[in-house]
Amino acid sequence: MRNSTVIILIIVAVVAMAFGGWISFNDSGEKASVTIHKEKIKQDTESAVEQGEKLVNKATSKSKELIDQETQGEPASENATDIEETEPADSP
Repeated sequence: MRNSTVIILIIVAVVAMAFGGWISFNDSGEKASVTIHKEKIKQDTESAVEQGEKLVNKATSKSKELIDQETQGEPASENATDIEETEPADSP
């Protein structure tokens, strides 16, 4: 069971990398080759890191804003009151 799971995960990873343009397969008659596109991998990972940093910065600034609002006695946001209203009531 474990071996088949590992094999399936490897196949899924290779297919995902092929669709992402990270690897390609070439068959020219008697020779077959696999090409790993290192520059494409580098570009994609740099882009993912940048997007992740932007997301973390946005979440951090929003958290600080909500904390500042709460400290000043203002309601944190409209969504916070909606969440409180939708919580189930305690059973007797």
